[in-house]
Amino acid sequence: MIHIASTESPQAKYDRRKSQDRREIGSLPEVSDSARRLSCRDDFRHQCETYHSELFSRAWSDDHLKAIAKLQQAVIEGGQFAFAMPRASGKTTLCLVACMWALLHGHRKFVVLIGAEAQAALDLMDNIRTEFENNDMLLQDFPEVIFPIVSLEGIAHRCNGQTLDGERTQMTWANDRAVLPTVAGSKASGAMLRVAGITGRIRGMISKTPDGKSIRPDLVIVDDPQTDDSARSVSQNDQRERILAGAILGLAGPGQSISAVMPCTIIRHQDMAERILDRSRHPEWRGEKTRLVYDWPTNLKLWEQYSDIWAGDLRNGGTGQAATDFYGENRIEMDAGSKVAWAARFEETELSAMQHAWNLKLRVGEEAFNSEYQNEPDDIGSSSRPITLTSDDLTAKTNKVPRRIVPNEYQTLTAFIDISQKCLWWTVCAFDEKFGGAILDYGLWPDQKQRYSRLQTVTKTLQRKYKGHGMEAAILNGLEDLTANLSNVWRGETGTEHRIEKILIDEGDGEHTQIVRNFCRRSELSGILIPAKGRGVKASTRPLCDGRPKQGERFGHFWKMIRNRDNSRTVHVDVNYWKTFLMRRFEVPTGDDGAVSLYHARPREHQMIADQLTAEYPKEIEDVSTGNRVIEWANPRNRDNHFMDTMVGCLVGASISGCTLTAQQPVKEPRKRRKSVSYI
Repeated sequence: MIHIASTESPQAKYDRRKSQDRREIGSLPEVSDSARRLSCRDDFRHQCETYHSELFSRAWSDDHLKAIAKLQQAVIEGGQFAFAMPRASGKTTLCLVACMWALLHGHRKFVVLIGAEAQAALDLMDNIRTEFENNDMLLQDFPEVIFPIVSLEGIAHRCNGQTLDGERTQMTWANDRAVLPTVAGSKASGAMLRVAGITGRIRGMISKTPDGKSIRPDLVIVDDPQTDDSARSVSQNDQRERILAGAILGLAGPGQSISAVMPCTIIRHQDMAERILDRSRHPEWRGEKTRLVYDWPTNLKLWEQYSDIWAGDLRNGGTGQAATDFYGENRIEMDAGSKVAWAARFEETELSAMQHAWNLKLRVGEEAFNSEYQNEPDDIGSSSRPITLTSDDLTAKTNKVPRRIVPNEYQTLTAFIDISQKCLWWTVCAFDEKFGGAILDYGLWPDQKQRYSRLQTVTKTLQRKYKGHGMEAAILNGLEDLTANLSNVWRGETGTEHRIEKILIDEGDGEHTQIVRNFCRRSELSGILIPAKGRGVKASTRPLCDGRPKQGERFGHFWKMIRNRDNSRTVHVDVNYWKTFLMRRFEVPTGDDGAVSLYHARPREHQMIADQLTAEYPKEIEDVSTGNRVIEWANPRNRDNHFMDTMVGCLVGASISGCTLTAQQPVKEPRKRRKSVSYI
C-alpha cells in the first residue's frame, strides 16, 4: 500500500479544525416539556396562550376566537377565509403566530406572508425572526428548530457553514425568507417562510428541500393587503384583486389549491377588502366582518356631555380625567344598550371598553372611526356622485401640449401663490370661457431642482436664498422674484403671446396677511395681483355671499371681493365649493367642455401634484336646522396639499376674469338662509 503524505501544513490543519469548531454548534438540547408541546399541536389558541402569552395578555373576544378558528382550519384542513377586524385588534400578531405554529408543528412546509407593501412585508418577517430568536419557551420545547437559530447569535451569514453533530443545518435567515434547519426527525426540517408585498414579485415561488425535492407554497396569509392610497384608487383595487385571484392563489402551481387567510380592514366602500368580503362576489373567501362596537348606548345625551367635558379638559391642559370622572358617576346609565366586541380593550386611564371606543371616535374623528374600527366606511362625497379620483387617475390626466406652452383653445391665464414658512408654492393655468383648462406649470420657489418635494424636506428655503434677511423680507423678495417670473410672456402652440391676467396670493390667517396686502398694493404688477383668503363654508354656516353686497364689496360665483381698512382688496373664497368644482373638472374626459388636464409628461413627473390634489377627503354634510348640504373637505393626516390650494386659486382667478360654465346658471345668493343648498 502506498501512503501519500499530506501536504497540508500544521497551521492549515489547525485553522481548518478551528473553523469547523466555530461552525459546529454541538448536540441538540432535549425537549423540555413534550406534553406541553403536544397539547398545542392541533390547538392554535392553546399555542397562542402557551408560547406567546406576552403577545396576547388580554382576554379574548368572541371575534378573536372566530378568527383563531379560521386560521386553525386554514392551516390544518385548508380553505380560504377573509375576515375584517378593527384596527389594533391583534390580527397581524395572530397571523405571525399562525405562521410559526404551522411551521413548527409541520402542518405546512412552505408558508408565504403577504403585506400591503414590500416594507410592510419585511417588517412582518423581522417580527417573526425576533420571536424565534428571543422566545425562551420555544427554545425549550422546539430545540430542533430554535437552537440552531439562536446559535447564529443574530449573524445571518453563519448559516452557510453551520453544523449540528457534524451535519450542515442548511439554514437560510435572510430579510425576506427563512429556511428552517435541516435536522433528522424534525417535522419542520427544511420548511420555508417567504414574505413579499402584494404588488411585488410573487409569481414563481418555488424551493428545493435538502433532499432535492421541489416544493411550492401550501399556505398564504395576506395581512391587510391595502394602503390608504390604494383603497382610494379604483385601478389599484382592481390590480390587487387580480393579483390575489391570480398570482397569490396560483402559488401552489397548476391544478393545485392553496390554503389562504386574509385578515383585513375596510377603508373605503368598494375597496379591495370590501370586495373580497362580499360573499355574493367572492363566496370562496367566506368573508366575515367584525366591529369594535355592535350597539351604541341609548343615552347619547350623556355621551355628548362627556364629549364636551373631555374636549374642555384637554383644551385647558388636562388629561381627560374630568370626563372619566363624569363617566364613572354615570356609568350604568351611559352603558345602557351598548354592546362592545372586546370587553378587555381599554387603557389604564379608562374604565371600560365602551369609554375607550368613544374616546377613539373623539380622537380620530367619526369618519376614520367608522372605517378603521367599524369596517363600515361613510360614503365619501355625494351618495349619487362620489368623488373617487386617485393620484394615479390624475397623473394620467394629461394633454398633448408640452410644459409652459398654452394650448390654442385656452385664452385666460391665471396663477396662484401659496405661502409656507420655507417656500412659495405656485401654479399657472390657462382656461377657456367654459372653464375648460390646462395646468401649464407648477412648482416651488426657490426651485428645489427635484421632481418631488415635501414641505418637511425642503432644504432650499427662502431664508437661504435671501441671506441676511428676516422672514418678512425673505417672503417679500420671494414674491417679487416669483411674480416677475410669472408675469413674463407665455408662448402658445402657434407662437402667439399670452400674459397672466390674475395672480392671486394667499394672505393667510394673520401671520403673512399684511405682508401680502402691502406687496400687492405697492408692486408694479398691482393691477393683476389680488390677496386671497380661503373660507371653509360649511353646511351649518351662512353662504359666503349671503345678503346684499356691502359698500366696496363685489359678489362672484362662491367668492366675494372686499375692501380692507387699509384700502387694499381681498377676495374671500368658498374653498369647499371650489375644491369640489376642481375635482369635478378633473373627472371630465380630456377634450370635453369643462375638462382640466395637466401638461404632457410622464406620469411619475406629475406624482407630486397628484398626491397633493388627493391629500384631502370629501364628505357630504347636511345641516338639519338649515337643510343645507355641502361637500366639506378635510386633511386628517396633515399631508401636503399646497397644490390643491393653488389650483383652487387659479379657478377663482378665472372666475374673476369672466369664465363660467355655460350649462351652469350663476347662483343668486338669497337674503335669508335657504332651505336647501347643494354644492354637488
